[in-house]
Amino acid sequence: MNSFSEYMQLLQPFIGGGLSQGEYVSRIIGHVVLEAHSDDPKNILDVKPKTMAKWLQGGEKNSLPKKRAEEILTFLDSGKFETFVYDTLTDDSSTVLNEKLDSLNFKFKSAEVSEKCAEYLVAVLNHIVNDGTTVQKRKSSKSATIPCIQDYGDRLFLEENGKCPNDSCTNLLYKKINDKTVNTYELATIDTNLPVGIENTIALCHDCKFTFEATRTTDSVTRMKEIKREAFRARETIELIENNKLEDGLERVVKKISELPASTLTQLNYSPVSVDKKIPSDIFLLQKVQSMVSTWYPYVRDIFKEVSNEKGLKYKSLCSEIKTAWINLDEEGRTQAEIFSALVNLISTKINDRQDLCEIVVSYFVQECELFNAVTE
Repeated sequence: MNSFSEYMQLLQPFIGGGLSQGEYVSRIIGHVVLEAHSDDPKNILDVKPKTMAKWLQGGEKNSLPKKRAEEILTFLDSGKFETFVYDTLTDDSSTVLNEKLDSLNFKFKSAEVSEKCAEYLVAVLNHIVNDGTTVQKRKSSKSATIPCIQDYGDRLFLEENGKCPNDSCTNLLYKKINDKTVNTYELATIDTNLPVGIENTIALCHDCKFTFEATRTTDSVTRMKEIKREAFRARETIELIENNKLEDGLERVVKKISELPASTLTQLNYSPVSVDKKIPSDIFLLQKVQSMVSTWYPYVRDIFKEVSNEKGLKYKSLCSEIKTAWINLDEEGRTQAEIFSALVNLISTKINDRQDLCEIVVSYFVQECELFNAVTE
């Protein structure tokens, strides 16, 4: 039993409480993730019961998405789930459920049924995250095992964008040796009281790992969990838009912007009338975008026209790609600052050019292509 739907169906008679399918899955997830997670916009707790009901029904099209499995693992509170199961089960139902769990031939670390429920849930979620690696069984030597901690390295390396995520650290998690990239990260278990897994593991540089493990405190563990969640959220943001295929001509646009003489810019007096209505609550982002639009907008507009006329760029297609990336991020609850930064990184990565130049382009699109919805008075 490796699927989320199968496991939820097994538990339903014991902890379903007569709820509808969607309400039942929503209840389970609400008792699995951290309380603080509920403050994040557009998170898994905001998913409609109708969608959650499909996760219970399962099948190829309705299975729990990999992204959602990663989210649950990242914000997992095993103790909360164990308490919920313990408080819900009666003595009789606890005995029956325990027998059903034991029949799975899974190597449980605990003898308590509530802890077994949490252990197997983690295994099922890891199965989804790791693209179908079979949950470990007790008696079958042919079946694959739950991935060991080393298997998470590459995923964590990408999650942290190749940089040590620890506070104030600037170390990279790799080195270039003879034109080859060699990973130098070390994996640390965040909370030693929780099961080992990708949700409880972080990639750090050697010094940060040593310091964290040698001076581990409740506060440092709490902060490392926050760093882990921030890295997961940042990586998820990248994945939401990394498939956008930006026009090749954009590279020429940015190059022409970089070649504009400084003397030209001093003659400009353009007023971005709509930006303040689109960014009403982030004064720092508003100031940045307003400054760039008022300084650069007409020149960037003319450059886009010039490159488009040379048939070097499909302007409408580019606007559509940028708008699609914005919609994906907005619907996932990213803040305007996060969206702006993500779009800048997207363009900078695609064309391999300076981020400050790409900030000018994104600011232009905020004004021109209505990336942020204007707030009506």
